[in-house]
Amino acid sequence: MIVALGNCVPDGAIVDLARAWPRSALVPALVHAVDIEDDLERRRSLAWIIKQVPLEGAVATLLSRASRSNEDRIVRRYLLEAVQRCGIVANDPWILVGPTVRVLVEDPDPLIRETAIALIGSCEGYDAERRALLVAALADPDATVITVAALALRGTGVREAEIPAELARNLLEHPDLRVRWSVGDLFEHPDMSP
Repeated sequence: MIVALGNCVPDGAIVDLARAWPRSALVPALVHAVDIEDDLERRRSLAWIIKQVPLEGAVATLLSRASRSNEDRIVRRYLLEAVQRCGIVANDPWILVGPTVRVLVEDPDPLIRETAIALIGSCEGYDAERRALLVAALADPDATVITVAALALRGTGVREAEIPAELARNLLEHPDLRVRWSVGDLFEHPDMSP
């Protein structure tokens, strides 16, 4: 399977085979294959397959690999999405993912910041630290990162007062319609400047 990846699609034969394979053996083999593969497209395909067969026991390894700044951004994103798909909602997943996410929300690549913010949004429960990270992401220069953060904030119980007034004004007047739409629910009167 690893030698001939072919066309990797969600309902394709390769993913069906991967889903039928015991994940405890498959996912470590796929991670190893990503590590040793020289061809970028093949590494991306391998990482994408890992995302299709999430394994909670591999979360620490996936986070470690996704933290490598010298790794391809798409591979990193797929590995973070694999962590998100693990559904690590038992107990407190923040204990496991928090140390890595705290670093990745500052990554120079907006794609990685966006995926890290989405990972915060997928963790069960929101404490003050997670809300603060999401609020800080509202000041990101990338519109997609802001949108993902705003959508994640909706269910956190964040209060309008937790968002600095100048930031709120900038968000409500942002040139990107997606940003204005996504932050609207965070404010009591989205059509008025705070």
